[in-house]
Amino acid sequence: MAARTIVEASDVWDYFTEHKSELANSLTMIAENHEYGIGIFLTEDDDLPLIMVTADDEEIEEEAVVSRRDCESTVGEIYDKYLSKDVVNILIGESGDYTEAEELETIDEREMELDDAIYGCLMVIAPNLFDIADDPDELCEDLKDHICEYLYTQHGISVYRPMYLETEDGTDEFTEFPYPEMELEEE
Repeated sequence: MAARTIVEASDVWDYFTEHKSELANSLTMIAENHEYGIGIFLTEDDDLPLIMVTADDEEIEEEAVVSRRDCESTVGEIYDKYLSKDVVNILIGESGDYTEAEELETIDEREMELDDAIYGCLMVIAPNLFDIADDPDELCEDLKDHICEYLYTQHGISVYRPMYLETEDGTDEFTEFPYPEMELEEE
């Protein structure tokens, strides 16, 4: 993931006190999640630190802090929220709390959309596909996988393709943008 912490949550209060005069008129980036366009900034407001979160340069959250402890806690929570893969659910406005049936339905619907898109593309490129391909469904599935992987490995585009991924402890975890979590080889 392209998340980067510039100032640790535990150091933000000290950073603020050392740079207070500069922060009165500017924003300083303290962390970012480049993959999702997230910037976390520090500035000064009424002599106190103000933490601002932007997504693609649009402000989406702002938190004022009043003490060292409050600062470390607040910044830590913001980092946890916006520097993880969970930021996708925040950006698309979903809590991510699906039932298993809803997750399976979401997976099926999206796979059908992707299949339709691949078949449409193939029919334009090779109108006689069904006459010449041994197994058009297998071809479509293979092409879908390769295109999605290629978009991520070569261009950093994580395709919306809900699926279950196996975690290190052997359990399955539902994710909507799986490619940053997958171990893929560069093509």
